[in-house]
Amino acid sequence: MEVNVRQAIKIFFAKSAFEMIYMEAFANALDAGATRFNISVSLPDPAQLSGLTLNLEDNGKGFTDRRYAKFSRLLDVEEKSHKGLGRLVYLCYFDRVDIVSHYDSGRCRTFTFCHDFDSSAATVETVTRRRSGSSLTLTGFNGEKLSRNANIRAAWIKRLLLENFMMRFHEARRLRRNITVSITSEIGGKAETETFDVSSLPRFKVEQVEATTGLFDTMEVYYHISDISDDIFGDGSPAFVTALSIDDRSFPVDLLAGARIPERYNMIFLLRSSALQGATDGARTAMRLPDTTRKEIITIFRRAVYTIISREVVEIADANRRSLDAMQERYPHLAGMIDPESVGYIPYHETIRRAQEQFFRTERELLDATTLTDEQLQKSIEFSSRTLAAYILYRQKIIERMQALSQNSLEADLHNLLLPRYHPGFSGSQFERDAFLNNLWVLDDRFMTYEHALSEAEMQAVIARLKPQSPADEATEADADRPDIAIFFSRPPEDDGEKFDIVIVELKRPGITTEANSIVEVQLDKRTQALSAHYGHRIQRAWYYGIVEMTDDYRMHLKNNQYRPLFSHGNIYYKTKPVYRDLDDDIGVVQHSYIIDYRSLVADASARNSAFLRLLREKFSHVSGGSE
Repeated sequence: MEVNVRQAIKIFFAKSAFEMIYMEAFANALDAGATRFNISVSLPDPAQLSGLTLNLEDNGKGFTDRRYAKFSRLLDVEEKSHKGLGRLVYLCYFDRVDIVSHYDSGRCRTFTFCHDFDSSAATVETVTRRRSGSSLTLTGFNGEKLSRNANIRAAWIKRLLLENFMMRFHEARRLRRNITVSITSEIGGKAETETFDVSSLPRFKVEQVEATTGLFDTMEVYYHISDISDDIFGDGSPAFVTALSIDDRSFPVDLLAGARIPERYNMIFLLRSSALQGATDGARTAMRLPDTTRKEIITIFRRAVYTIISREVVEIADANRRSLDAMQERYPHLAGMIDPESVGYIPYHETIRRAQEQFFRTERELLDATTLTDEQLQKSIEFSSRTLAAYILYRQKIIERMQALSQNSLEADLHNLLLPRYHPGFSGSQFERDAFLNNLWVLDDRFMTYEHALSEAEMQAVIARLKPQSPADEATEADADRPDIAIFFSRPPEDDGEKFDIVIVELKRPGITTEANSIVEVQLDKRTQALSAHYGHRIQRAWYYGIVEMTDDYRMHLKNNQYRPLFSHGNIYYKTKPVYRDLDDDIGVVQHSYIIDYRSLVADASARNSAFLRLLREKFSHVSGGSE
């Protein structure tokens, strides 16, 4: 041989797989016109791999003088789909390949292919046998182990050949040329036999595919879809193959990762293009395509497969439509941006991620525009609605968390969800930044317009926050009780002269007595008096919320104290009254007091938020296009 065999193996087969032996031998047999191919595997003792023997036999043309000369020269090929290197894989795993080849109706060539191969050492003699064909016997296994023990089992080898040579089988059937394969494995005395021929293999339909660019001249998808009862591989498992057909081999591509394909279907999809021929490495073990080209091919192939499955299998199409509806129900702001052709065929989170990426691309496009075209203006209006929808969805998640809170830690956990405990405070000027850090809207959506929001702040600190210019000696006696949440809104209260409103929230832990709950009413009055003493008549209204566990006994108490029930999905009681700061005050502050059951608070917030969601879903259900 004109090339050093040992060195060539290191260069071209540094990474190889044992199954390439079967694939190379079978491909060579088909190239030689074989219609019968036999594989025999023998391993007397599975613990002694050195005793492994493979025999590969076909009825092809054999090693004629011309074919033997080509075999003796690496890289000597006639077609770009051939590489002239495949035979080297035999010596990656075996020290020796003894070959007996009959050809030209009575000639027999015998030689040994090894690391020190000498093409002149072959012997040729005349024999009485008139049939052609070759027999390769591989011995001297030189590995320490097999990557998988299944590699030498007949059933596994059968599936390997079927999956990798589907297109060759299809072409043979089209040309009315039958091919029969027989595989026998005897391992540790246990024999296994598998056979198949072209006539028993699935028939393919062909669909022309239009490329998005002029990169490919012809593209076709060969496909087969059948019930699982059509046992293609003969092992009882479904056949699901998506592959590119390159150089007469199938190269799997994972088009439908995470897809929920019903197990009762066989599905085979092969993409074939004249532009792909020759696009493999020297050993024909991997594709050799530029990344951009490969991505474009995969995109074209995936869309073709989506279209075929949706058309051919109504069950899958219906399931995917239901999945799309569920996604748009959960993420209404992404409606029209979710690619319907990807739903069900790629993982759920990946579908949503792609829609979100498009959402953000639209955002950047609008924010980066110095002036808006009419089209961009329309997009801007739509995008604003989608941004609001994302916020409403966030709120729904908060509601679900509140609904799942444990009674044991309800007071603290609810407090942290409304406004983080001991947080130094939020400012209305930073509303956009803080909108996802507090959930004051649960009380009432109007309180989202707060000017200041403090949590777990003592009344003295509250007053200092609002009126830092007040000298310490002006302060009234400190209120040692902490209002759980203090919200000051409508305008900056430190500005002199203008009136403002104030909101204070008190939470009481579940399970306490009516008497303990009623303390909240006294606390609310004390808050009003303390603040009024500092701000005089600048406080025009005080809104107080007492959040408690409502019992019949406590409801009776509220009724007796002139609290009126309000429309709610639970129990809310309301009373308005003036609260005076001292005995000489004749004006007072209008105090609106709400006593709310924990469950009612969450139920009412959920009802309001659901109304927003319904409106947004209705809007986006009419949005079309936009997916990529």
